[in-house]
Amino acid sequence: MATLIKDLKINIQSPFLNANSSEKILFFDIETTGFSAKTSKLYLIGGIYRFMGNWKIIQFFLDSDENEKDLLYDFMSFASEYTLLISYNGTGFDTRFLWEKCQLLDVEYTLDNLTHFDIYKEISRYKPFFKLSHMKQKNIEEFLGVNREDQFDGGQLIQKYFDYIMTPNDEDKKLLLLHNSDDLFGMIQILSIVHYSKFFSGSFEIKKLSIDEYSNKDGEVQKEALFELSLHLPLEKRISFGNDIFYITASKKTAFMKVPILKAEMKFFYPNYKDYYYLPQEDMAIHKSVAFYVDKDFKTKAKAANCYGKKSGEFLVQYEQIVSPYFKKEYNDKTSYFELTNEFIRNPAKIKEYVLHIFKYLLKKQR
Repeated sequence: MATLIKDLKINIQSPFLNANSSEKILFFDIETTGFSAKTSKLYLIGGIYRFMGNWKIIQFFLDSDENEKDLLYDFMSFASEYTLLISYNGTGFDTRFLWEKCQLLDVEYTLDNLTHFDIYKEISRYKPFFKLSHMKQKNIEEFLGVNREDQFDGGQLIQKYFDYIMTPNDEDKKLLLLHNSDDLFGMIQILSIVHYSKFFSGSFEIKKLSIDEYSNKDGEVQKEALFELSLHLPLEKRISFGNDIFYITASKKTAFMKVPILKAEMKFFYPNYKDYYYLPQEDMAIHKSVAFYVDKDFKTKAKAANCYGKKSGEFLVQYEQIVSPYFKKEYNDKTSYFELTNEFIRNPAKIKEYVLHIFKYLLKKQR
């Protein structure tokens, strides 16, 4: 087994790293000959860490067909000095594989004592917003414009490792180490992808809500609500997403969301319909205390579906009961609306709650 350590000439500016003691952070990635710890060999574990202000890369490499126990033991001892692990899909594969290997080879597994931040797990739920075919690390690197020297994937390198064990040579060894180091270096370079998940989960403030006018395809003047958001963390690449109702675009530290304003007459359905009477001629319900004065020929006992009052105005759609009172077109509609009032426009907390619920709705619909 060989242990290789090199200095890295990198300058990392990351709010995520600034929020944690970088001297206690370990980026890590493993290379194996398969997915099963029982039948596959663990041949390389790499890590990037900071020591005395300088970033370094360490690689534990199984350079002969020997037992992996020493490799595991050395990495576990090394990792125990840190408090935060960072990986890409490490919780989905790497740590599970390492734990199983430790059980098989009777090596103490120390990673449970560390906090583990998995970049993939943090961002994968937001895949529809990125419009990427896959969420592999290389896909994220391409999205952010990160270039890597290595052109192989882990599966392609399995045969390279077997070839190297049969006939050790510098060229194959360099390729094996390069793939692992590029994965690690890429992991650092894509840390800013976490800014997107923070944005989607509420890392922003409401800067302004304004009303804009536009002409639709028929030349009719329509209104829309324009939400301007100030982001806590910058987004390196512009994203845009939405559907035929909503449109969101975000770049750097600003995002906009457009929502059409519906000018209509809506129904407000009263609770406890048994306390109301429906007036067919007026197409509305009134409380029984008032209905007492209405001739019986002009009223009927209300049902849930016709126990409503009406209101004309300008409304925004909502898919949860974020803003009250809420209105509907018909009783059984799952979608509701609320009136766009000055009270709402001047309430940043409620506006933010509304924006987040739209993000949640779009994510659910686009999965």
